[in-house]
Amino acid sequence: MLHPIRLNIILPFALLATVLLSGCEKDPEEYRLSAEQLAWQPYHANDVLRFGHAKDGKVRTYRVTEVQDQMEKQNTGINWTPFPSRELIAQQVKVLALRTDSTAQPQTVLNLELYYDGSEAKVVLLAEVEWETFYPAARLPIDSVNAGVALGTTFTPGIEFLPTITLGPATYSQVIRAQNQYPTATLPGLKLVRQLYYAKNKGVVAFEEDGTGLWYRLP
Repeated sequence: MLHPIRLNIILPFALLATVLLSGCEKDPEEYRLSAEQLAWQPYHANDVLRFGHAKDGKVRTYRVTEVQDQMEKQNTGINWTPFPSRELIAQQVKVLALRTDSTAQPQTVLNLELYYDGSEAKVVLLAEVEWETFYPAARLPIDSVNAGVALGTTFTPGIEFLPTITLGPATYSQVIRAQNQYPTATLPGLKLVRQLYYAKNKGVVAFEEDGTGLWYRLP
C-alpha cells in the first residue's frame, strides 16, 4: 500500500498527464474534393444515359442508380511518437449505374477518392472509371489534366488526353481515352470494351467494344 504522502505526489502528476494527453486530442483533419476535381463528376441519381451504335443505330440505355458521397475516416499510420497517429476524414464519391436494356447488376462507373498516401506523406486523389466489361478500372489523371501537365509516359500505359474529339453527333473537350490494359484478353461469351472515352463535365461519352465497334453518347 502506498504511503499517503506518495499518493499526494503521484495523483497530481497523473492528473496533469491526463490533461496534457486530452489536450493533444484534436478533431480529425478534413479533406474535400475541389471544385475542379468534382467537375469530372457530372452524374446524378436517376440520370438516363443513352448510347448509339455507329454501325446500325441501335441504342443502349443505362440509369445512374446511386451517387454515394461520404466522408471516410482514415489514419496516417504510426508516426513513432508517444502519441496516437494523426486521423483525418476525406471525401469519397462513387457512382453506380445499371444497364436497363438487358439483365445486369449495377456496377461502379466512377470512383473519386481522397486518401492518405504514406509513401508521399500527403493526401492524394484516386480517380477510376469502369464501364461494362472494361477491366480493370482505368485510372484518370484528373489532377494532371487540370494542372495542364503533359501525361508523357510516366502515367499508366494506355491513357491519353485528347483536347477535343468528335464522337457521333457531339464534339467534346478535355477527354481522357483509356485503352484496355490486356489487349489480347478474351472472355468466353463476353465482348470486352477495348477503349473508353471520359470527358470533363460529361462522364463516359463513348466506348469501343469487341465485335460491335463504337458506341457514342446520345443527347
